[in-house]
Amino acid sequence: MAGLLDKPEAVSHADPVAFFNHPSNVDVQGILFGRTTRPREITDRIHEIKEGLKSSIYRFIERFDLELLIPQNILAIPMHVPLGWP
Repeated sequence: MAGLLDKPEAVSHADPVAFFNHPSNVDVQGILFGRTTRPREITDRIHEIKEGLKSSIYRFIERFDLELLIPQNILAIPMHVPLGWP
């Protein structure tokens, strides 16, 4: 699973919103970084994006009958705030 993939759809799960450079993620980053406060609207937006991605991850797990996930880039490079949101 990823935001951008070069693998066939039959063996992969793409969700464009998971891409760190997706417009919704770029908007969130543009509001968050360089500030000392976080507007409530951006917190709501982060939760909205997170919930959509969470649903996509569940579809990915079910589609491929997965028992174990090994996150790679998402934990190595903190460039996607909603994916790292609790």
